[in-house]
Amino acid sequence: MKTRLFYVHGQGVDPYMVKDAQVVPQDVLPGADNRISIIDSLFCRNILVISKELLHYRRERYPPTSAKNLSGIIANDVTDLFPMLNAPDFHYRVFESQRGYSVVDIWAWPSQLIRGHAQALRCNYVIPEDALFTSVEPEVTIYTHALFDYAVAHDSRGFIGSRTFVHPLRQTDIDLFLHGLGGFRQDVRRINSYLEQKAPYPPSLIQTTRINIKPFKTTKQHSLTEVTLLYRLASYAVIGYVAWAWFSIRQIDGTITLMEDKIKKVDNQVNFLANLKSKDETTKIADELQKRIAHVPTPVDCLDVLAGVLSDGTYVNQLNITYGGIEAALTSPDPAGTIKALNASRSVQSVQLKGEPQKDAQDYRFRLSIGIRAPAPSVEASNTGVSTPKQ
Repeated sequence: MKTRLFYVHGQGVDPYMVKDAQVVPQDVLPGADNRISIIDSLFCRNILVISKELLHYRRERYPPTSAKNLSGIIANDVTDLFPMLNAPDFHYRVFESQRGYSVVDIWAWPSQLIRGHAQALRCNYVIPEDALFTSVEPEVTIYTHALFDYAVAHDSRGFIGSRTFVHPLRQTDIDLFLHGLGGFRQDVRRINSYLEQKAPYPPSLIQTTRINIKPFKTTKQHSLTEVTLLYRLASYAVIGYVAWAWFSIRQIDGTITLMEDKIKKVDNQVNFLANLKSKDETTKIADELQKRIAHVPTPVDCLDVLAGVLSDGTYVNQLNITYGGIEAALTSPDPAGTIKALNASRSVQSVQLKGEPQKDAQDYRFRLSIGIRAPAPSVEASNTGVSTPKQ
């Protein structure tokens, strides 16, 4: 996401662009009439930096309390702390915390002026310039802007203290500033001076790429968007979505109706084919059963076979005619001869002795399983389509 910086001071606003962690001055403000469109602001992070020229600063002590309570207390005190400002906006940070009190840095500025710039430029962050100064080691930065020279002390905690001087700055002014820092002046490792050569941008701006800017996110009272326009866009979005959903539902309903009709047709075809298949299977089973029944010997056929084969002295005690065969209990003086005679008959397919023959006086009692051949089908002359002349 791109980052734009807007440095607001007594003469107006200077625009800058951050590219590759470098601050690049811009010739003109973006947008018509020095305003940024809401669409453009969605794809760019806009930061408004309030110059020291417009800032008022106090360092105060407060009893230890939560951040929420402290913010409310400062909001009630800010008008009394800065009587030169009418309903000021402010930013604070806890500089030092002790058991019995907290030292708090408070920056205030003219709310009407800053809010006007913030809304026109759609800035979603508002940062007082002093809060940008930070360094790894204790340092002092000296720079000039318009008719004033500024000296700012800072370290890893951020802002320590500052003083404003009427240009040009003298060495005695610097010594006086360092003396006012108390014990901190013994720790100063470097003095960064931008007086001899004018910098292309205020030295504080480079810090926007190095610090955490989340604490400077604008609140609802600094809302930089046009609420009416947002509501209008949201309404259009909802209406468009409802219209799209309605047409989509209509199309889905039509598709569902069409699919239901096709499913009904397929079901009817499946049922029709199932019925045909069921009828066809029944016909096949009936034909097969008819064929099998046609080749099964009748009880009369079975009795004829036994009567023609069994010799005198052989008696049938029990007879059970089954599918294609006979289960018979016989009495005979010669079981082997009886079995041989049955095997010799063309009408007998198989003969199997069931168990051992039992001796009973002069005869033997035994059981046989006899397979009877099916009679050969008769061939009618009418089936051949040839007529035989009468004699």
